[in-house]
Amino acid sequence: MSKSPLVANRADNSISVLSIQGKDVQLVDTVPMGEQVAAVAFTPDGKRALAVTFPGHKAALLEVDGQKVTYTKYDMNVGLWPYNIGVTPNGKLAITANNGAAGNADGHVDTVSIIDLEATPPRVIDHVVVGDAPEGFAISPTGEIAVAILLNGSDGPWQAPLYNKNGRVAVLKIDGKTVTKIGDVEVGGLPEGAVFSQDGKYLYVGNFNDRDVSILKVDGTNVTDTGKRLQLPGHPASMRGGPDRLLQLLRRDRGAARVRVQQGEAGREVPEGLVHHRPDWAEGMVLGDPLFRLNVAPHVALLGIAAAHAVASS
Repeated sequence: MSKSPLVANRADNSISVLSIQGKDVQLVDTVPMGEQVAAVAFTPDGKRALAVTFPGHKAALLEVDGQKVTYTKYDMNVGLWPYNIGVTPNGKLAITANNGAAGNADGHVDTVSIIDLEATPPRVIDHVVVGDAPEGFAISPTGEIAVAILLNGSDGPWQAPLYNKNGRVAVLKIDGKTVTKIGDVEVGGLPEGAVFSQDGKYLYVGNFNDRDVSILKVDGTNVTDTGKRLQLPGHPASMRGGPDRLLQLLRRDRGAARVRVQQGEAGREVPEGLVHHRPDWAEGMVLGDPLFRLNVAPHVALLGIAAAHAVASS
């Protein structure tokens, strides 16, 4: 992982470059972008990054040399109001989630844009219709699928003619440089953040309105709802996977799950329903086996309420 993460600052129209040495975090540079930047993502080799400019409807290319980050002024027109971006594990594609209505659902279908990173220069090669208002976005560590998290009208007042109580997860199959929508799964109200487990076998989606996390099972390209939810103390607006600051389910013990949080409360018990999202569990499982990990925001003990910025680290 890079020791120089990037932070997209929407209000400041810039990208911050940070330096991390142990527990010491310093701001080392600020890259002006000229307009609002909603998200930024590194390529796997750490030599480039891509940022989506929300009102400009573009993806901007940046060059990275250690702590020196340069905006190349090369922009690619993507779909309307790009809100998020991800890069496939093999570094061949970048995919933008295009919200379509300046951050809101409007009942119309919207798209993700497919960028060929092997082309010189990179270019948009396809637009894939996914549904109404994709906001959250994640690519599986296996590289087989990506998911666009659809507001689906769940962000509006209940009286609105286009209102839906729940959002949806659009599932995208990645086959080489061809990306195809193969299905969708209903989740909770106003879903925003999404993260895959490190082995790609589970997907966790934060439902802002419901103050919980949907737990989805991933089998190859097949994604299904386990029907289990993780209740949260606040409204989840963003989630991020990583090797630290993780909520790790360690074991099942007399009908309760014991959760250890590396930063914050330790040994907190949560309802039994959380531990039954794996249908293949056996009574004879080894206690203490790590079963899944879920990111927690660094500034709170448990799952974060709202992330102020979009952060990328390679």
